[in-house]
Amino acid sequence: MTYREFVAGLAIYDKIGAGNDELTLLIMKKKEKEVLDYIRTFHAAAVSCVGGSGRYAGSWQTYVGHGRKDRRLIRAATLEGLLEALAGFYGLKEKPKKKPRPVTLESYFPHWLEWKGKRNGNKSGTIYHNEVDFQRLVSGTKLSRLPLDEITTEDLDEWARGVLIEKPLSSQRWNTYKICVTGPLELALREGLIKENPWKPELMDLKRLYKSPRRAPSKEKIFYDDEIERIVQKCLEDYEANRNSANIAVIINFDLGLRVGELAALKWEDLDQKAGTICIRRQESEGKVEEYVKSDSAAGYRELPLNDHVMTLLRRIRGGRLSGFIFTDDRGRRKTASALQKRLIYAQVGKNGDTAGCGVKRIHCQRRTVGTRIAKALGLEAARQWLGHTDIATTLRYIYTTETLDTMREYSQAASALAGLNQKKPAAVIFTDIHQGMYKTDLPESGQKEKAL
Repeated sequence: MTYREFVAGLAIYDKIGAGNDELTLLIMKKKEKEVLDYIRTFHAAAVSCVGGSGRYAGSWQTYVGHGRKDRRLIRAATLEGLLEALAGFYGLKEKPKKKPRPVTLESYFPHWLEWKGKRNGNKSGTIYHNEVDFQRLVSGTKLSRLPLDEITTEDLDEWARGVLIEKPLSSQRWNTYKICVTGPLELALREGLIKENPWKPELMDLKRLYKSPRRAPSKEKIFYDDEIERIVQKCLEDYEANRNSANIAVIINFDLGLRVGELAALKWEDLDQKAGTICIRRQESEGKVEEYVKSDSAAGYRELPLNDHVMTLLRRIRGGRLSGFIFTDDRGRRKTASALQKRLIYAQVGKNGDTAGCGVKRIHCQRRTVGTRIAKALGLEAARQWLGHTDIATTLRYIYTTETLDTMREYSQAASALAGLNQKKPAAVIFTDIHQGMYKTDLPESGQKEKAL
């Protein structure tokens, strides 16, 4: 019998004989004998009750240890107290088992992040952004401290609404942020920590809280013809002066529209001069060239045709020191994505120019420019294939108008449906003129009156 079991069994003596002094005395004697018998099962030395009228009268005591140095006296006011002291000396007390801490989002998130990183091959940048999102939106909130198996759909709805009210987000941005909660819950279900995933969008109805995405104007996202002409001229002048191949990379990307990482990773072996094509099969990622592109489908690996202008420019740098990579310095070292990005910026503001608040455009704006041009001439599907997008919805976000405010103003003036309207006429007369088609309109005859209104 363990010490804990024996002590638990003694509790019955406290319930028997209450209110009867004679019976109580007999019960206490039996309890005393049972305790002494139990002590003798693990303690050999004599146990005695101190008599007389001294300071320790009525207390219980015994000796423990062996030899003069180790032997010592143990005394307690009651026999149960002495039993407890002896149990502690002999190590009979079982240490209370610590109640395991509940698994919360706060404690589970690092495990999910590691699992997700290994499973999806996430780059350090992706992992960093997931950590930042969790710290900003979840850490320290009521939701982060709840045990995973106690989180309800109502808790998630309360958290989500709090985030969206404090920081309005578009549905696309929200889908990026919420993964720091939905991801751990999905893994917890997979690992059996919860029986059901409480994240149920159909019961939360967050659509009314989404911020309408605002599309930046074309002038901030694509290059216009006059801008391209100035940049190309500047890059050609710089190339003639210093033979920096990054200038050629910037120029040809106005026709290729590659990601900056793809542009920096181009090799001569990707070029088929006879067919006039180039194969996109790798990109620079976090400073390293890897044999893959951003897209995880076959759409990313693509072959693009090269026009005569691009081929001519490539031949100009082929005459220099050859390297496996197309864009290199005079020692054959590859031009990095950062170097190509800087060269495009220098062509706009100069090497020491201020890039803050002056509308500097980067290489991704070249992609939008090319995508817009192809979509206008050949359609969205052709633009999707050229840019290497898996989803055509992504391509749609790349398409902008190539018209400037001035050209649109000219069109609005020339094609105005209000041209020739005498605004001094009474309203009733104008209304009659409209229905009789007496003012300029390009609307078709069918439904013309209704649309004119």
